[in-house]
Amino acid sequence: MWLGSKFTSLSDSLFKTLFRFLFRYDIFISYARSDGKEYALKLRDQLKQLDFSCFLDYDELPPGNSLNNTLKRALRRSAALVVVGTERAVKSRYVELEVGEFAATGRAIIPIDMEGTLKEMPWPVVRERDIVWIDEMQTALTKATPSPTVADSIDKLFKYTRRNSRVRAQVLATIILFVLVVVASLFMIRQQVNAATLASAEAERQTIEARNQKSAADAASADAVEQRRAADAATGRAEAATAEADTARGRATAAEKAAGEAAREAKRQEQMALANAERAKAEQAVAEERTNYVRAQQMGVQADIDIDRGDDLERSVLLSVESLKRAWTPDAYVAWARGMELLPHAEEVKFAGRQDNVSVIAYSPDGRFFAEGVGNAVTFFRRDGTAEPVERHLEFDITTVAFGKDWVAAASRSEFKMWDLKGFTEIRSSQPNGFDGLSIAFSPDGRYVAVAGPGHAPLLRIFETKTGATLVDKPIEHVNYLMSVAFSPDGKWLAVACHYDRSGEQPPAGSVAEFAGSSSVVGRVLIWDVASFEQGAEAALAPVTWVDDAEMLSRLTFGPEGAHLATEDRNGVVRVWQVSVDAGHIQLSKQQMPEVRGDGAFDDIGKATLVFSADEKYLMTVTDKKTARVWEVNTGREVSRILHEKPVESVAFSPGGQFATAGGGVSFWKTEFGGVAERLSRDDKTPETDVKALAVTARDEWLVTGGDGGARVYRATDWSPIKTLKEAGRVSNLTVSPDGRWLVASGNGKVTVFETKQWTARKEITSSEQQSFSAPIVGFSPDSRWMVMASGRLVKLFEVGSWREAHTLTVENEVEGAAFSPDGAWLAALVTGDYLSETHHGRKPSSIYLWHTSDGTPAACRNEPRNAGADSAQTPTRWTYDAACTKVGGATPELTLSAVQQWKASPGLNPMSKASPDGRWAVGDNGTTLIFNEGHTSRRVATLMFGADAWTFTADSRWLVVAGNGAVRLWPLDPTGMIDAACARLRRHALTADEWHFTDKWLQPCFTRQP
Repeated sequence: MWLGSKFTSLSDSLFKTLFRFLFRYDIFISYARSDGKEYALKLRDQLKQLDFSCFLDYDELPPGNSLNNTLKRALRRSAALVVVGTERAVKSRYVELEVGEFAATGRAIIPIDMEGTLKEMPWPVVRERDIVWIDEMQTALTKATPSPTVADSIDKLFKYTRRNSRVRAQVLATIILFVLVVVASLFMIRQQVNAATLASAEAERQTIEARNQKSAADAASADAVEQRRAADAATGRAEAATAEADTARGRATAAEKAAGEAAREAKRQEQMALANAERAKAEQAVAEERTNYVRAQQMGVQADIDIDRGDDLERSVLLSVESLKRAWTPDAYVAWARGMELLPHAEEVKFAGRQDNVSVIAYSPDGRFFAEGVGNAVTFFRRDGTAEPVERHLEFDITTVAFGKDWVAAASRSEFKMWDLKGFTEIRSSQPNGFDGLSIAFSPDGRYVAVAGPGHAPLLRIFETKTGATLVDKPIEHVNYLMSVAFSPDGKWLAVACHYDRSGEQPPAGSVAEFAGSSSVVGRVLIWDVASFEQGAEAALAPVTWVDDAEMLSRLTFGPEGAHLATEDRNGVVRVWQVSVDAGHIQLSKQQMPEVRGDGAFDDIGKATLVFSADEKYLMTVTDKKTARVWEVNTGREVSRILHEKPVESVAFSPGGQFATAGGGVSFWKTEFGGVAERLSRDDKTPETDVKALAVTARDEWLVTGGDGGARVYRATDWSPIKTLKEAGRVSNLTVSPDGRWLVASGNGKVTVFETKQWTARKEITSSEQQSFSAPIVGFSPDSRWMVMASGRLVKLFEVGSWREAHTLTVENEVEGAAFSPDGAWLAALVTGDYLSETHHGRKPSSIYLWHTSDGTPAACRNEPRNAGADSAQTPTRWTYDAACTKVGGATPELTLSAVQQWKASPGLNPMSKASPDGRWAVGDNGTTLIFNEGHTSRRVATLMFGADAWTFTADSRWLVVAGNGAVRLWPLDPTGMIDAACARLRRHALTADEWHFTDKWLQPCFTRQP
């Protein structure tokens, strides 16, 4: 065993000696300096730690030597070639030379593929050998940090090669050792022969001398024999003692060896125990992490299910927050985003009393007044707070309140009263026989008020508001229950919802019989022409049109714009109808949107629980006893959900866009529907209605907004304002240099350059200097050395820092965009054609111009044929070079529209980014929706806002910044920001044990931190 280990050590030493004799380097690293230098240096360091000797031209090339000879010599003395396959390496002449030279040696070539860069491998020798490469992520190249798997794969290859080589070396070493042993044996035999010859001669001489001495010896022989006997006896005793000592020494050596083996075994066992403990600890951490992920995913899925099911919205958001606290999962983010999208924005209101038992609320049409009904009292508040609230009473509990142009009315089950809005003086009070006032409606011009209510003989009453004269006061034929009444916004039509016996009836022209079942009693909307009442033609109360429903209708309301009519039946199903007028008849057609199901509370018919917003974009309903929901009319999409601890009695939209809900107390809400996370803080009180442009630095140090009032700078760490750049004037575009040192604000014929260190203006270029610079396009070269400005037919190149105008370039038509190539050597301009198309703002690009950045000389241009097809911009073969702009010396980049659009372009060629830097998020629908990308699938997770003018992701992908609709808003994209945003919006911060949906003991109280 010992001899085998010694032999292996000897063969390994011999192998290493021979390997170092044949090769000076283990690995030759081939790369392109322009985009792979830092990555190659970090790879060299990792390989050195694995005891590899590496050749890197950055370290090894001596100055003054021939590059080709030095590289070839190093290649011949290297055992393996590693190729860093970046985009520049694939096109590099030196990388191609190194690959070709090394391929001739037949040694190992190890390519590193940067996410598909070697898909079209340009080196035939590598393709012919069918070499397997190492896959690498593009982010590793960007961060200049090789993935651990790269060095590990190279090390495994060398271990494999060394194992095979060691076997061959051991065979060779065996042969060499055998030869050495034979030679040594022959030498020792010869030495022994010579020694034997000398010993024979000496023996013969001694024999003669012995003969001469024999006689003397014989004399002493007797004495010698006796002494020999004594000596033999002493020798025997000494040999016995020596043998006994040798035995004892052997036992001691064996005991010492056994003790050493035991100590080594104990140490090995201790090391194994430590390793097992570390491995168990790591496996436990992985298991806990996996368990946390699964638990977080379960809560995220449950939160999403709760939102779909219509459960408590705040509970769903709390579940998603608890999920995010445990692990980041797509399900948790989708649930959080959906919940935050629906979670309403509370508004602080000081004008209303908001008692706990409010049952009826209403806004006046002009938004000046707000009414709260509590028991038999109604209180009127001025929303501007300029007067004390006014309280008025009825004999019984108030069932409904309605505002007109100059009046307000309230009704109970047996009483109706009207007051003027100037001093809330009572102008009419009545207790009609059989009155059951569950619905009141004023005509838009204030001339009429209609009152309706159910009963065994339901009556429709219409009064003139000024005189009190009665126009209509009689039951409607075939109607069993009269539930709700409403005037159209133009005052031409009056609609009622009722329970109707249609036996023997034929529908009038223009009517819609949606549910013509076998039952003769249906829910029905009857619509009259108001002019017929004015002319006294109401005797038969014959409607001009009707629409039937399957169930008894309990509520109806017109949209303020008159484009829609909403109805609700006794089962709580809400339907929206489009309103049109044809041949003197009002037409109703069912809106193509999902049917909204409310609570169907038949005993709460008189209360306003079905209302449109002032712009008719949204419809608010009470969908169960304690929940009010707001829906987008055109799509049927839910945009807000409000949960009350007590049943929701009434809801109302204000003309200004706010809304209120009465569920026990009254709550007021903002109508910023869509996911608005955090409004940017401001350094003044001017509303940001003018924000048209956004910019962030690559390191996310600050955010700049631009609009009609100039530019404003915010610190990105806490979004606090830093400075207002009024010198920028009217801003329509913001551009930041790649090094972050310069900010360019452009717009309205003016370009202003700011130095970001102190935010001071360094250069101003006006239209007088730039001729047609009404909306200039601005961009920087990748090295921040040059700045391009383009407008009209002019393209100007400026030297950054001195702001010297280096070159002025002129093209034939209007410049639509300008961009530098990634290496900054080329400047391209996209020039529109003079014929209309559906792309590029009505004009199709007709040519691309290319210049040398260094001297501004034209390099090439490419024209699109005038009658080219729609796909010509993406088909390079259909473009031709212009004779007036041919190539000028040297090679030029591939000049196609798609190629130029991949360059780091100005906003002209590269519009607002639709994807985050990490590729996880995207913005769609012109900046109004947030999309989550997972693998090959994409999911819309939130509606951001409406009317976005500009948007941008921060460089770390933690925030999406959106400008529009009067403000700049921040949407968080990382768990910390998401949890903080939820804290600021939620009204409660914990779930009870019964609300968890889960019974696992590991679940802790959910959300305990306060906003």
